[in-house]
Amino acid sequence: THQLRQQLNDCDNEILTVVRSQAESSESAQKNLTDAKSAIHDLVYAVERIQNEAAQSEALVTELCRDIQSLDTAKVNLTATVTAIKRLVMLVMALEQLRTFAAGRAYDEAGALIEAVEQLADHFLSLRQQVPRIDELLSQKEEIFDELRKQLEEDYEAVLDQGEQHAMLHDLKGAANCVDSFGMNMRKDVTTKICFKILDDYKRHFQPGEESSGLDCAERR
Repeated sequence: THQLRQQLNDCDNEILTVVRSQAESSESAQKNLTDAKSAIHDLVYAVERIQNEAAQSEALVTELCRDIQSLDTAKVNLTATVTAIKRLVMLVMALEQLRTFAAGRAYDEAGALIEAVEQLADHFLSLRQQVPRIDELLSQKEEIFDELRKQLEEDYEAVLDQGEQHAMLHDLKGAANCVDSFGMNMRKDVTTKICFKILDDYKRHFQPGEESSGLDCAERR
């Protein structure tokens, strides 16, 4: 009986040990599950935070790119404006110099300026209708050119009439360069007028009806 009682006690102890072990295992499993849920929650939060930061970074980069593009555009516009102002100042100064050279009949210097003035003026032709001051400046340029052309033609005629007495005789090469600077049409006009002027005496002496128009004066022709 004592032995049976001892076996029952041992069996009860084993059962109690197994129950306690199961209870402890259940609590550990529950704790592990709770920890896993917490870790998953932390991971989801971390992923969302990273996504938000990435979106903010992308927006910042986009904004910076837009700002850089705006700065580049502003720089280009500013550079173009500064260049236009420089050209405008150069055109004004060149016109004043050209006017002075023309008045002093410094044709060599004037001829060198004509092409430069034309090139500078070409940059502002598109603004002529929109900017009154540009239109006024280009009109002054055309006026100076017209006066210089007329003066050259008159001086050539005067040289042919007065010969060595005319002041332009010493600068015929400069005058010719100035005429060439105006282009082929100006050169053609001046050449034609000079030819007609030279032929005036011939026509006056040898035209039909004149004493020298006969065959006996052929050698004089």
